[in-house]
Amino acid sequence: MLKKVVKRVTPPILLESARSFVENLKAKVRQPPEPSERDSAYYDRVYRVCDHYGRHYSASRYYPLWCVVADRLLRAGVRSVLDIGCGPGQVAECLQDRGLKQYHGFDFSKQSVEMAKSICPTFVFTAADALSTDLYDRVDYDAVLCLEVLEHVEQDIQILQRIRPGATLYASAPNYPDKAHVRVFSSCEEVRERYGIMFDRFRVDAILANQITQEGQILYVFEGVKK
Repeated sequence: MLKKVVKRVTPPILLESARSFVENLKAKVRQPPEPSERDSAYYDRVYRVCDHYGRHYSASRYYPLWCVVADRLLRAGVRSVLDIGCGPGQVAECLQDRGLKQYHGFDFSKQSVEMAKSICPTFVFTAADALSTDLYDRVDYDAVLCLEVLEHVEQDIQILQRIRPGATLYASAPNYPDKAHVRVFSSCEEVRERYGIMFDRFRVDAILANQITQEGQILYVFEGVKK
């Protein structure tokens, strides 16, 4: 009854404006947030609440990716690794179990660094920002890891430019969107076009993601020697 009275006494133009406002509001509520670069506090929360990051590395959906990278490191005779965006230590533990002796990982999430230290106390982990840290020049390394990091960062090129010439990069990036992904690749060629100019012997391979996450998703694994 009240709705009928309101409709009778309200000018049509105001009713239409009200309807438009409500519809727009509903649309905004339904619409997922735009993908954007997230701060360290965001990742601190993710690592605290998501049990995926507390599992043994062999139970991770990224385990097949890490096996590929670990095998390539071993075949190449890599002696020391600098890991950009090391996360909570699962990759480090995987490499440690494969025989790697020298490793320094860093991440701007302090929560992930504390988790990593508890998992791999014999390896070194530092809370640091990839764009400002001096670890690229201070740490001894012949290979760099950057796994599932570059898609989260607007200044991805600047990060890779900081790698020491002669070091071999082992990296990955996905073909699927996420609220924290600022870019998505759709082919090996797109990865090559964006990053290949900075490296010699640049190689890109696609891992079918039905082995890792969900059907139809892919991870691009790429490597090269920094010029």
